[in-house]
Amino acid sequence: MELQFIKQKRMVWRSLLSMTLVSMLSGALQAQDNLTDKLPVNPKLKIGKLSNGLTYYIQKNVRPEKKVELRLAINVGSILEDDDQQGLAHFTEHMAFNGTKNFKKKKRYRDPAPHYV
Repeated sequence: MELQFIKQKRMVWRSLLSMTLVSMLSGALQAQDNLTDKLPVNPKLKIGKLSNGLTYYIQKNVRPEKKVELRLAINVGSILEDDDQQGLAHFTEHMAFNGTKNFKKKKRYRDPAPHYV
């Protein structure tokens, strides 16, 4: 009798777990229906574009008081490279700072990406 009770209890737990997983997966699949939709933008956000094509976003923040925060988002990098360009952005980034006013020149860059040199 005790063994039968344990088996029933396990069956109930398995059923609950199965229903929970199915519910979670169906919700996740429904959420993926609109992957191409644009993300909503806060209506308080001011968006503009300069004559050189730079897009800017301005939003008022009340905290911290008397402080300004600036972020620069650049739409470049390896994520935008084609397969035949893999590594070029990273290599260019390192070489651009090799021997500037604030970065001492290195005698040789460790990973010169020979297929680009």
